[in-house]
Order: sequence, then C-alpha cells, then structure tokens
Amino acid sequence: MNKNKVRIQAVLYKNDAKDVIRSIESFIIAAKYSNTEIEFSYGDASPKPCINKETFEECEINSGISIEYNYFNENTGYGKGHNILADNANSEYILVTNPDIIVNESFFKFILDDAENQNVGMVEARQTPLEHPKLYNPKTYETSWCSGACTLIKTSIYKLVDGFDWQTFWMYCEDVDISWRIRLLGYKLLYQPKAIAFHPKHLSSTAGWEPTETEQIQSAKANLLMAYKWSNDVLLKRLIKQYKKNNDQYQISAIESFEDLKSSNNLPNRIKASAEITTFTEDYDYSLKRW
Repeated sequence: MNKNKVRIQAVLYKNDAKDVIRSIESFIIAAKYSNTEIEFSYGDASPKPCINKETFEECEINSGISIEYNYFNENTGYGKGHNILADNANSEYILVTNPDIIVNESFFKFILDDAENQNVGMVEARQTPLEHPKLYNPKTYETSWCSGACTLIKTSIYKLVDGFDWQTFWMYCEDVDISWRIRLLGYKLLYQPKAIAFHPKHLSSTAGWEPTETEQIQSAKANLLMAYKWSNDVLLKRLIKQYKKNNDQYQISAIESFEDLKSSNNLPNRIKASAEITTFTEDYDYSLKRW
C-alpha cells in the first residue's frame, strides 16, 4: 500500500465538465500546499459519457497526476459506483467525494492530521455554504456519522467492511450505514471544520434545498431500510404509520417498495448495536443537531 497517498474518487452523473475540472484543480492546489500525493478515479454512471475521456487525459498531462476514468454503462448509484472504483485502490486513503466539490488550500493538512490517528476510521470535511447541522464534539471532533459528500476513509478499513452497502441503499443513508459499521469495529469518526468543501446546491427562492421526485422517494425508502437493518422495529412501525398518515405520494411509494423487498426476501441482514453506535432521533434523523 502506498503510504499517505490519497485516492480521490467520485461518481459522475450528467455532470458538467467545467465543474469537474474546477474540482480537480482545487484538489491539486491543496495537495501541493501540503505536499500530499494524490490520484483521481472517476466512474461515469450517466446514460452516455458526460465528459470526454480526452478532457481527463489533457488534465492528466498538464498536472502530471494520474486521473482514471471509467464509463460504467449503467446507473450504479453512489455506493456501487464507489465500490467499483475502490476495488483496485492501493493508496492509504480513499476520499469519497462529490464530483463538483471544491476544497480549500489547507484541506489535506487538516484532514490527514486527523486521519493519521490509528483509532480513527473516517474524517469528514465541513461542507459550505450549507453546512450539515449534525452534532460533533468541539474538543475531540468526534461525530456519529460522516457524510459521503466529502469524507476521507482509510482504504484498509473501507475494504474490511466491504465498502458501501449498495444493494440496500441506492441513494441516501449509505454513508450513515458504513459509518456505523466502521464504528462497530471500534474506530472513531471525526468531523474536521477546518477542512472545507464547497458543495454547490440548487436552492429555492427561500434559500431552501429543493429535492427531486427521485430524491424524495429514495430518502423515505432509505429511512425505512435503516430502521429495519439496524433493528429499530419501534421506529420502523412509527415511520410507516407516519408516512401513511401524511398520504404523501413519495412516501407511499417508499412503503410499497419496502414491502416488495420484504415479500421477495430481499431485505438486508439485520444488525443489532448499542445506542453508543447508532443514533435515531425523534425527527427521524441519525444525529442530534447543533441547530
């Protein structure tokens, strides 16, 4: 394994080439600032290639940094796509990130300082302009889970837990699930507020996030699957009851999809863990909030 080397990997889906190149350039600047060895690996899950392979080749020549591009020829989703990309990783760390993330110059300095602790399994960067409100300890930086938008994972640990559970979580909660499975092994998860990742978002006129139809269905379905997989039957019953009461078409679709998995015996194996590992809040979230 190549010590201290970081593989930066992202799954593409109809992304604009200029956004991806801008992201690459920010990582290169950050790597030079902290003298960090990096490489890139991209998997394209779009209906057709969203970026010409030559674009990456030109960037690779200009930077002298390896940029791997794979066209999946299927919509893998987030988890499966990252698992494919990580399969041949020989770097010490994998940075799972969104393809349009832009990082600050001192990004690697802070995130790697934390990751070098042998008791740490994952380190999450702080997203901006919409920072996640989940709670973390301001002294130890410990948190209950790490967001897949921009998180550093030790490659050995990623492979030890078989990566993301893509067969269960196609969109949403795959990052919470892998976080908790890594915590089960005894590793700490950290949130590093000085490692900054600008994450572009499409906002409404009131500055709120506007989820798509698919995102709403998959979010509701992921909540049901998390409650089931992590053996919280009380929450599962409450979610189904609440979804039916809401009579929201997306939540009803999520229930139907869950029931289909149940009737076909395709639900995931269940995991029992203490409250020290898992966090289920009253507002159906996976961490207490700072605000």
